[in-house]
Amino acid sequence: MKITTIPRNRVKYILTPQGFAEKSRLTYEFIQHSLSLYKEALKKFESLLNELEKRNVRKVVFYGVSDLTEITFVSLKATKIKLVGVVDDVKKGTKFLDFTIRSTSELKKLEFDSIILTALETKEHIVKKLMEKNIPQEKIIMLE
Repeated sequence: MKITTIPRNRVKYILTPQGFAEKSRLTYEFIQHSLSLYKEALKKFESLLNELEKRNVRKVVFYGVSDLTEITFVSLKATKIKLVGVVDDVKKGTKFLDFTIRSTSELKKLEFDSIILTALETKEHIVKKLMEKNIPQEKIIMLE
């Protein structure tokens, strides 16, 4: 790799053909790994949601907005379970798909069978917060 200094303290990198080939290989490996993780998560969540469907769960709320929420939503589409709301105290008032994100204090306004924890933060903290809102622990589903 050849490094050339250009004005304004910026550095210009010129990749050699070998450097470009290596960068392409690493990018390809990263994309393959990411896709593999996505497919694995999708499969795992579909299995969990199918189990919930067998337990007669028909309406769910997602707690937390993250990449995990999007994957769970895609998995949900393969079932008869309906998403009725999304809750996240940090992101309340913003949008997730067609849903306006609500705060946990608004849970009592929603009719649901289960809450699926799709947040990336510590799950124990969330469970405690939900139980303080009188949500029975058996209604709280943790993704692993």
